[in-house]
Amino acid sequence: MPKTWVGWVVYLVGGLVALLLAGAALLFFLLPRTQLKGEFEAQLERATGRDVAIGGDLSLAFFPVLGFRAEQVSIANVPGGHAANLAQAGSIAAGLEILPYLLRRQVVVDRLVLVDPVIALELDAQGRPNWTLTPPPGTQPTPPAQGPALQDFALKEIRVTGGRISYVDRRDNDSWLIENADLTSAIESLDKPIRLRGALGWKGQRVELDATVAQPRAAMHGQQTGLTADVRSELLTAHVEGQLAGASETFAGDVRAEGPSLRRLSAWLATTIAPGAGLENFFVNGRLTIDRSKFAFENASLKLDALEGRGDFVLEGAHGRPYVSGRLELKGLDINPYLGAAPPVAEGAAVTVEAAAAATIANAPDARRPWPTTPIELGVLKSVDANLELYIKGPFKAQRVQADAAELSMVLNQGFLAATLTKLELYGGRGSGRIEIDARAPAVRLAQELSVQGVRANDFLRDAFGFENLEGAADVTLNWRGEGATPDALISSLDGRVTLAAREGAIRGVDLGGISRTIRNAFNGDLVNPNARTRFSNFSGSFAIADGVMATDDLRVQLPDLRVDTLGLINLGAQTMNVRITPREGGIAVPFVVRGAWSQLAYNSDLRGRERPAIESAVRAVKAAAPRAAPAR
Repeated sequence: MPKTWVGWVVYLVGGLVALLLAGAALLFFLLPRTQLKGEFEAQLERATGRDVAIGGDLSLAFFPVLGFRAEQVSIANVPGGHAANLAQAGSIAAGLEILPYLLRRQVVVDRLVLVDPVIALELDAQGRPNWTLTPPPGTQPTPPAQGPALQDFALKEIRVTGGRISYVDRRDNDSWLIENADLTSAIESLDKPIRLRGALGWKGQRVELDATVAQPRAAMHGQQTGLTADVRSELLTAHVEGQLAGASETFAGDVRAEGPSLRRLSAWLATTIAPGAGLENFFVNGRLTIDRSKFAFENASLKLDALEGRGDFVLEGAHGRPYVSGRLELKGLDINPYLGAAPPVAEGAAVTVEAAAAATIANAPDARRPWPTTPIELGVLKSVDANLELYIKGPFKAQRVQADAAELSMVLNQGFLAATLTKLELYGGRGSGRIEIDARAPAVRLAQELSVQGVRANDFLRDAFGFENLEGAADVTLNWRGEGATPDALISSLDGRVTLAAREGAIRGVDLGGISRTIRNAFNGDLVNPNARTRFSNFSGSFAIADGVMATDDLRVQLPDLRVDTLGLINLGAQTMNVRITPREGGIAVPFVVRGAWSQLAYNSDLRGRERPAIESAVRAVKAAAPRAAPAR
């Protein structure tokens, strides 16, 4: 007997048709025409254990083929079933070749046409199927005299018009529906390949199908058999070739699939991904294993938006969201399209990755303007769960910051992202770190640990913070956390610690030079100008951060003949600074204050030290408010 619902559908349709045709020859000659319909219904009820009704006409023919046509045929559902009938059809027409039947007792159906068939498959709350047909206790179906056993049959032509198959599992209310199925096929034997061609409706999309099952009998009984299929629709074009194991409802083979939008495909199949940019054009080619709703890809090449790579990964559904796990090697990764709100577009238009990335970069930290006040949109983090090892062999971009290569492990669960960066190559240096983003609430929480060595200070600080006044090879360590619904609020909430050490570089915008020249030319235009440079051998210091304000009292710059001590504040949120700088040579000190927006700093002498108490007091307040460390949460 069949072991899968697919087998039961084939068995139900083929078996009932064969029973009808097998008995038709004898019944036609032995019974008056007026009794044919009732006898057909009675025979089928004894065979199935269900009420059977032929609500319309029943007509028979015996030359050149033995055939029948029945209208409004129905087979009742189990008691308590959701649908009234297990199966019904507007009409069934079939023809049986007479000579094979008379000579060899072989059922060879010349033609089978089903118009508007409806099959309602159900599992009840205890997992019992409604498609198991069992004769009533104490009765056995009455076969026609010397009737053929239904071990095999042939259908030269099968045509289904307007077909509908529904499935409901009452244990978890899982369901699906195939409708408007227009299909053609033929069965030479249940042990020879069957090819099914046509189109059907699935969740509002028309799907063209061309599939071949190598051994139909094996598929019916849950055994392994070969399957080749081509699927074409607006959202998916796919070719699969492999082995189908019906009993476990698994498939293993090669697949090639592509489509215009992974976001729309996911919503079509089962899971809606939050609106946003990216997750559009996709392509995958590799070895695929399907186990119910779990899709495992091995050595697969893939493309998504501008991403390209290969790897081994698993895609499955959990809690209404896709879950991705595995290992991927990417040629590059630009996360800008997935970090913020998509730019406005006309209704129905696709948001390109390039446009989203440009909009995100445009809203990134910039020395020439404040931080954006638009809401941070990270809905995509709530729509996908993941546990991935990523090896990025090309550019890795996050807003303006760009690494040349990266290795990281990433866990994403219901909007909470934790990424450990074990290797970073960026701006001529190396680094590692950890980032946590919690997007489960409107106010996004950020915790970041980062340690980089030997980076180009100007390029790194410009892209990370919008600060372009320091040159040299730098080591930077930061550990901070913040919370906010907008970039402006998030930056203004940062708490933590930062250390900075640069070597053999220069401070742009000011020339501190020798102490004598500094005193002589102090602030007359020669000391402070865009082309001025202060060359140094070492630049180091530490910062405490509270509410987006960085404070230092140990920042020191070492020149060949001059030491410069710095005390002051850098406001990341407002992009301003208030710093007292004291160049020293021997016992002579020439302090001055640098104050204003990063892009328009003003320099003023503080030889009398009037500015120092207020700056020192503000630094102490920030250091007292800043945490000793900012561990990732």
